[in-house]
Amino acid sequence: MTEKQEDFLKSSEEVKHDSDSEEVSEEENHDMSDDVMEPEEKQQKTIEEESHTEEQSSVKKFFWRRILPGAALGVTAVCAAPLALAAVGFGAGGIVGGSLAAGMMSSAAIANGGSVAAGGVVAVLQSAGAAGIGAAANAGIFTVVTGTTALVTEAGSQIKDLVDEKKDEVKPCSNRQTM
Repeated sequence: MTEKQEDFLKSSEEVKHDSDSEEVSEEENHDMSDDVMEPEEKQQKTIEEESHTEEQSSVKKFFWRRILPGAALGVTAVCAAPLALAAVGFGAGGIVGGSLAAGMMSSAAIANGGSVAAGGVVAVLQSAGAAGIGAAANAGIFTVVTGTTALVTEAGSQIKDLVDEKKDEVKPCSNRQTM
C-alpha cells in the first residue's frame, strides 16, 4: 500500500469515528431533552399528549358504540331485505294475489289510470322481488341503515346527556308545608 492510500484509510477511519460519536451525542441530547425542558414546556407536552389520547378514545368509543352496531344492523337489513319482499308479496313469480303487494299494485294502478308506472315504488319492489336485489342496491341498503343507526344512536346519546345535565340543575324543594 502506498503512503497516500494509508493516509486516506486513516482519515476515513477518523471521520467514521467522529460521525459515530456525533450520533451518540445526538441520541444523548434527545434523551436529555426532557430533562432540560422548562416546567411549562413539560406541562404543555403532557396536555398535548392527553388531548391526543382523549381524541383517540372518543374515536374508539364512537366506532364501538355507533358505527359497529349500525354495521351489524346494516348487514342484517341486507340479508333480511329479500325475505321482507317475499313476506309482503313481491315474489319471484310476480305479485302474490291477496297480499299487501297486490293491494299496493291495485292502488298504484287506480292512481295512474289503470296501469302501474314504470320506475314507481311498486314496479321497483316487484323487480327486486323477482330478480333479486343487486350489489349496488345492497350497498345502498347497508350504507343507509348503518349511517342512520349511527346518527340516531348519537342523537339519543346527546339527548340523554342534556337530560342528565338538566336533572343535575334541578334542586328538590324542601320548603313544602304539610297539612
